[in-house]
Amino acid sequence: MDIVIIERKTFDLLLESVKALTRKVDFLMEKSKDRSLAKWMDSEDVCKALNLSKRSLQSLRDKDLLPCTQIGRKFYYKPADVEDFILHGAGIIEGDCV
Repeated sequence: MDIVIIERKTFDLLLESVKALTRKVDFLMEKSKDRSLAKWMDSEDVCKALNLSKRSLQSLRDKDLLPCTQIGRKFYYKPADVEDFILHGAGIIEGDCV
């Protein structure tokens, strides 16, 4: 085990920096509470909601008709975007074979 000796002034500055970082992290966590991934829908949820096959959903993604976010190999959709697609973009499926 190594023992590191630093001046009190340096220690206090380091401690203040850690406290400032903690405040910033707390602020960002509070600001992003509504962006929780638990509120997002995955591809299976969207397929059920829109009564689509996985391939049709992929076509909607490929044509940028339904916004999504990809994390790793999995796609997530905001419920508001899915609802907006139902209200305004669902005619695309019927009028244009997806």
